[in-house]
Amino acid sequence: MAISEPRYRFHQAMVSGAPESAGLYALWHETEMIFLGRSECIKEALLDRLNQLSAIATHYSWHVTLRAAGEEVDLLDELRRRGEPLPLLNRGAT
Repeated sequence: MAISEPRYRFHQAMVSGAPESAGLYALWHETEMIFLGRSECIKEALLDRLNQLSAIATHYSWHVTLRAAGEEVDLLDELRRRGEPLPLLNRGAT
């Protein structure tokens, strides 16, 4: 599953075009993923995060899926298996 591409600039005009579907979304600081989350409405979650994280997040990406919880766990587990750090804002949550 691809969540790293394409990446969109993280600002109001671009987020307004995000899907209103369930799925995963990632926030990026340039090329580093800083948060991986899931939501029943990707667009709504991104708008909420925009108010909180626009100072550090530069881009976002998303993946529409009905298995968001399972795929989120799978992606974070894959990072662990590869010995890579979890996204900065996910480190205290898992």
